[in-house]
Amino acid sequence: MERKILLSEIHKISNLILVGDDFEVNGLNLCNRNTVYPSILSYAASENYLLKAIENPSVKALVLTHELFEICAERSGGRISFLISNNPERDFYLIHNHLYQSTDFYNKNNFPKIIGLNPNIHPTAIVEDGAAIGDNVIIGAYSIIKNGTVIGDNVSIGCNSTIGGEGFQAVYFNGVPNLIPHTGGCRISDGVMILNNVAVSKSLFEGATFIGENVKINSLVSIDHNCVVEKNSVLTAGVKLCGSSYIRQGAWLGTNSTVLNNVIVGETALLGIGCVAIRDIPDGAVAVGNPSRIIREKGGNP
Repeated sequence: MERKILLSEIHKISNLILVGDDFEVNGLNLCNRNTVYPSILSYAASENYLLKAIENPSVKALVLTHELFEICAERSGGRISFLISNNPERDFYLIHNHLYQSTDFYNKNNFPKIIGLNPNIHPTAIVEDGAAIGDNVIIGAYSIIKNGTVIGDNVSIGCNSTIGGEGFQAVYFNGVPNLIPHTGGCRISDGVMILNNVAVSKSLFEGATFIGENVKINSLVSIDHNCVVEKNSVLTAGVKLCGSSYIRQGAWLGTNSTVLNNVIVGETALLGIGCVAIRDIPDGAVAVGNPSRIIREKGGNP
């Protein structure tokens, strides 16, 4: 189903002041993220993110303060419409919650589960409706494949793992932290091997948290919403990928290493045991320590 709602309808839902043209909104997303939709609603709580919104051609409407509206109205050339708010982050997520809970704006994946040929699924494992798995898939005891997850062929998942579960996005409403419902999906490609007690979260707004072909994931790994792990990468025991981190193909992440939000680990890069990647790691580099430091560049000596 195609997503669409008029901005004027969102205005009525939110009771915020609308400034600018009315048009169809196809999605909600953060202003610094790529989107598959041509027309999205986002929010800006600082001038830095306001500039990111202006640079993103898909952002056609913003929830922001009156002070930021005056800056953006001048710089955006009339391309963006506005919902004026005293608390843009809160009101943006309240709009998201309403669209998810009370409308058909978001796809709920209301279809019977799809299971391919020659499955080997333990009797205690659960494949939810709205999930699809390919051929020759192994799923161990007490693992759960959640609604919105697509799994390719020849994938092996161990015990007590949750694939496509709810991610963790906490936003304060009136001083109380609230968890935001995730409305995207999770995609596990062909030939992936996932061991035990692994959590892979679905994406926050759209698209899917993505695990590429032949990736190997050891036990006790946590992969947060909107992460991408490209093909042939290895995540050893206890690795933590924070939201929207990006692991390029062939990277090797050592035991208990952590990659912070939006950080890119380059192609064939290596993170040492316990490394905390706080900034991008170049292709082929070796990084160690907390915070991470590069001890070898691509093709260089230690």
